[in-house]
Amino acid sequence: MRLRLLGSTTFDGEHVGLGNRDRQLLALLAAMAPEPVGRTVIVDELWGEAPPKNPANAIQAIVSRLRKKLGPLIELTDTGYRLELEPGDIDLAAAGRLVDQARRSDDLDERLARTREALDLFERHTNITIGGARDVRKAAANAERGFILRAEDFQAVQATIVAARDLRRHLIKLEDEAPHLAD
Repeated sequence: MRLRLLGSTTFDGEHVGLGNRDRQLLALLAAMAPEPVGRTVIVDELWGEAPPKNPANAIQAIVSRLRKKLGPLIELTDTGYRLELEPGDIDLAAAGRLVDQARRSDDLDERLARTREALDLFERHTNITIGGARDVRKAAANAERGFILRAEDFQAVQATIVAARDLRRHLIKLEDEAPHLAD
C-alpha cells in the first residue's frame, strides 16, 4: 500500500509528518478516493460550524502543504479535490473494503476471514491489540476506545474511529450469529 493512515502517516514507505487539518483532509480524501470531494463537504468536515473567513484559501493552503509532502497526489477538479490513488493503495480504504466484504458474505468462515484481515491491518499499524474471539464484545469496545484515544492524540483520525465502530458492530453481529466462537 502506498498511503498508510492507520497509525503514523506514511507514503511510499516514508514517514510523513502532518498537522491536524492536513491529516483530516488527507483522511477525508482517502475515504472518498478516487472520487472528488466538494469544497462544501471539506469545510463541513474540517471546521463544522466554525469555518474560516475564506474557506477556499484555507483549503488551498492545506492542499499546498500536502502537495509539498506527498507530491501532486491531490488534484483540483471541477467538483472539488480528489486523491489520485486507488482505494487499494490506501490502508484505511482496504480495511473498510474488507469489512464490507465480510458484511456481504453469507459464508461465516469468509466473514470471519475478512474481519480478521481488517483487524490485522488495524493492529499491525496502530499498535492496538483488538483481541481474539474469546470476549468479542470486550475486545471490540477496547478497540474502539483505543482508536478514540489515538484520535485524541492526532485530533484528526475521524475515519479511523468510524472504521473501528464498524468493526465493533460487525464483531458483535458475528458473535451473535456464532456464539460458540466466544467460548
